Amino acid sequence: MTPAARDDWWKRQFARLLASELEGCRPASLQNKWLLLASRTWPTSRWQVTFDIPDDIYHLLDDADVRTKSAVYASTQWAAAREWLHG
Repeated sequence: MTPAARDDWWKRQFARLLASELEGCRPASLQNKWLLLASRTWPTSRWQVTFDIPDDIYHLLDDADVRTKSAVYASTQWAAAREWLHG
């Protein structure tokens, strides 16, 4: 798989997980999937994305448990994610 194909896969998975949460899926139930995406941003990963992940987006990857506990926090993160995805 080329780096561009990996990046596309990552972004599709990100958008899919975000859509699942927005449709009512509990963030904590997706936590392992979010963490897999987070791991693809680590320099020690076997493969990693080739684009920069802003801090607020990285926190979304890592904070599914917090979003489950706080609707206000979740809505803030979801808004940032939508803006990042759609510019």
